[in-house]
Amino acid sequence: LYYEKVITEEERLLKEKQINTLKANIERRTKLLNNPGYVNKAPKELVESEKTKLAEEKDLLASLMQE
Repeated sequence: LYYEKVITEEERLLKEKQINTLKANIERRTKLLNNPGYVNKAPKELVESEKTKLAEEKDLLASLMQE
């Protein structure tokens, strides 16, 4: 049997808010990592952490956009 999930207005608004937050975070991290001054001066661990978080956020955003 197949049950269609009914999405409530509250769930839709929560998902929309999460998507907007992810987009803002992705934009901020992208600008940060495109700044040569930051990349050259910041500790390598911090830069790698930002790159990892950016990739995770992009994956999460892509999955939320498909739903």
